[in-house]
Amino acid sequence: MHMSPRLCWVSGERTPEKVYITRVFCYGSWEEWKDMWRSFPESSIEDAVHSPLKGSWTPQGKAFAETLFDIPLPDNAILSYLPATNDAHRDLA
Repeated sequence: MHMSPRLCWVSGERTPEKVYITRVFCYGSWEEWKDMWRSFPESSIEDAVHSPLKGSWTPQGKAFAETLFDIPLPDNAILSYLPATNDAHRDLA
């Protein structure tokens, strides 16, 4: 199991490749970044960016990937902490 020294995220042997790569872009340290490039083929990293997981990217990770690969990621790639709105919960605030 890999555990980030900053305790932002954890992965194990069964963590899907695309999830791991996305987490490194969003939360990874420089050491994790270098390890990712040594551990995964460039095609896997490019696939994680060209076909991003919906709702899994931080704004900073998305901006970094867009800059590095010179492609726009869709807005639905950004994670959201806001619950879905509906009439039953509107008056709770």
